[in-house]
Amino acid sequence: MGKQFYRRLALLLVVSSFLTHTGVSAKNKVIEKVTYYDVSVDSVEDLKPTLVSATPLGKQGNKYFANTDTRVSYTIMTREQGKFCKISKVDTTVVVKMTLPRLTTNNPEVQAEFDTWYEALLAHEQQHADHAIETAKSLPPKLKKLGRKRECDQALRAGSEKANQIIQAGFELDYEYDDRTQHGRTEGAWSLFDV
Repeated sequence: MGKQFYRRLALLLVVSSFLTHTGVSAKNKVIEKVTYYDVSVDSVEDLKPTLVSATPLGKQGNKYFANTDTRVSYTIMTREQGKFCKISKVDTTVVVKMTLPRLTTNNPEVQAEFDTWYEALLAHEQQHADHAIETAKSLPPKLKKLGRKRECDQALRAGSEKANQIIQAGFELDYEYDDRTQHGRTEGAWSLFDV
């Protein structure tokens, strides 16, 4: 399972480095950090209770088995063109911080049960990361559509306002995704606990 995750991570970094041709210069950067908490289990019966007690994640008495925090930031540069000014470059940075369980076991049944569940859990968390990455990639073409302004500070202000609206909409998409999937439950990310 670990190799598959790192292949996905490598693919994610390669895909995020491609730039769409927008007429606005852009540099997209993705920084991903994964923190693991260890779970050591020798029997299938102990898997669920051990995960519940091992997770460091939770709030208001609810336990979570994985978490993805994302931050999208941007830098806007402008350029004067005659009597006008326009956005000439938008660089974005996405920081993704995932917390995931890591299993240690000598029991192949436990490993198989964990792997099936973990694949769904990881797919759900990766979707949160993808929302942030897609949001960042959408900034340059959307900011280009703002056109020319009389002053560079007007172009910068308009670009910042639009970028903040787009980033907020990305966060709303994430909340809607969790509501729609019941925090991954409908995608199998809770399959160990719904039995």
